[in-house]
Amino acid sequence: MVKKRSKETIVYAILNACKDGVNSTRLMYASGLNFAELKKYVELLISQGLIRGESRGRSTYYYLTEKGINALTLLEKYLDLKSKEEEIVGQLRKLITFL
Repeated sequence: MVKKRSKETIVYAILNACKDGVNSTRLMYASGLNFAELKKYVELLISQGLIRGESRGRSTYYYLTEKGINALTLLEKYLDLKSKEEEIVGQLRKLITFL
């Protein structure tokens, strides 16, 4: 069974890819989303002021804003804590089987 990724994980992947500027195609591959899904996330992130788009010829490049840099830092901390929590819960379930 394939585990569904959280919105936080997807947003982290998008923001992380935008650190140095990225076009739509590379952003699609970095985030693991199809074009329609990516478009929704990009529109939301732009509307929230986390990324900005810059047209270059026929391509649009996406960059982090200051707010996006802060969000990326917080998401990284959150995902690290979430990973540690899952590890601890797994260990507890081995010890206490009814959890």
